[in-house]
Amino acid sequence: MDNEIKKMNDAELNEVAGGKNALADSKHPEHHSAPAGTKMVSGLQSGWLALRNAPAYNANNEVGHLYNGDVVTVTGGTAYEGNTPYVWVYSDKLKMSGWVNATFLK
Repeated sequence: MDNEIKKMNDAELNEVAGGKNALADSKHPEHHSAPAGTKMVSGLQSGWLALRNAPAYNANNEVGHLYNGDVVTVTGGTAYEGNTPYVWVYSDKLKMSGWVNATFLK
């Protein structure tokens, strides 16, 4: 097994997110087939947890804001940017899906 962390291309990100066109079709969580789990945003010292259209820290990929106490459903897999885990989630509050930093989900 290869434990090396590698950058993912768009096709690989789509697969992790739940299948073909999952990133492009982020407003339709029913297209994601990975096991779901309900999580709460927790541990933010200030500001918000960004819902992102890509699993990377970049102001240009923010599509929504989540706050401590907000609930999301994990609907896809995990991707890493360096050592930071991002998971694909659906936010009923925002009515959309995206990537979030999993460190802030409990």
